[in-house]
Parts: sequence; structure tokens; C-alpha cells
Amino acid sequence: MINKIRISLIQFKYGIINLYNWFRVIWNDRDWDFYYVYNVLERKLKLMIDSGIYNQERDKHLKIAHKLLTRIKCSYYELEPLEVINYSLNCNELTCIVVNDMNEEGRKEYFKKYRRTIDKMRKEDPTREDDILMTLTSVEIQNKARRLFFKILNEKLEWWWD
Repeated sequence: MINKIRISLIQFKYGIINLYNWFRVIWNDRDWDFYYVYNVLERKLKLMIDSGIYNQERDKHLKIAHKLLTRIKCSYYELEPLEVINYSLNCNELTCIVVNDMNEEGRKEYFKKYRRTIDKMRKEDPTREDDILMTLTSVEIQNKARRLFFKILNEKLEWWWD
């Protein structure tokens, strides 16, 4: 009898801790966007990493998945070219023209970093301008990150608890 009460109190304590850990995520959850599903997944991965109960190999995969998810959530790879391409509007009374001023050093670095994907995009259409090429590449890299994240979840999710 005393053992059952003790177990119930321990479970109650963990329930209160879970309410505290998840309150903000649940409070801010909305049903209309995938972003909120990512918030739940990100919180779960973060709590698992912070628990410290996983061995080095499992912890490594948790951290990789968490980092990927963090980058996916904020569209890191899709926004990366914006650091290199400075878009501005050149307007007169009748029209506005989008002007892109590309940072040459940043462009070279970006092209070197994603050479394989850019080469693939060039094969599809060799006439593409650099800014279009970078935009298409950024979308492709973002999609690769998303696929890799879900591949890690698919392959490692149950393994993390074995």
C-alpha cells in the first residue's frame, strides 16, 4: 500500500515537471501550420538531449536531428543566399526595377559550399543567372535537410529508447 502511494507521488511529480516543460509549447500550439509540429518535435529532442541518459552515439544523432530541425524551422538554407545577394528596388515615377547587388566573395563561397547541387542545377538549365541558381539551390538544400531529418527520425526514433 505504501509502495503504491510512493509510486503515485513520484508519477505525480513527473507529471508536474512535464506540465512545466511543455506548457509554453502547448500554449502556443496552433492547428493551421506545420511549424507548430516542428516546435513539438524540437522540444522533445531538446528534452531528450538535456536528460543526459543517452550514450555518446545516440546523443550524437539526437543533436544532429535537433540542429537540422532548428535550421529547417527558420528556413536557414532558403535564406542563406540573402546574405550574399542584396536585393533593392530602383524606382522612378513609372516603374520599379529589382536590382540585385551580389557580394562576389560571398557568391564564390556559396558556390564552393554547394558545388554539387549547383552543378546539378546548371545541367538542368545552363543559362540560369547566378542569383536564380542560388535561389533554386537553397530550396533544394532546404528540402534535403528536411528529408535527412525525417530519415534520421525514421531510422533512429525507436533506437533512442532501446
